[in-house]
Amino acid sequence: MLSTVLGGEYGYKQGTSMATPHVAGVAALLKSAHPKASPAQLQRLLKKQADNPGCPSHVYDAAGNWIEATTCEGGKNYNGYYGAGIADALDAVTEK
Repeated sequence: MLSTVLGGEYGYKQGTSMATPHVAGVAALLKSAHPKASPAQLQRLLKKQADNPGCPSHVYDAAGNWIEATTCEGGKNYNGYYGAGIADALDAVTEK
């Protein structure tokens, strides 16, 4: 993810600290669309709406360099790079 860094510049950031606020926002959208859903049901809905392209062949490293991805393991439903997938806010509120 391209994000602002100190000095008003942009830099590539990755990992849990970048994903968490986005996933929390999608979880809030799911809760607004399904107000009676339990936490377990919200977790299932969150995973259901996620898009998972599987392990990538290349990724950006912490310095923003495009490198070959050699450490990702797993399949299309769950893998070491995307976990359960990429949160999709539109799908969260439009899919049944």
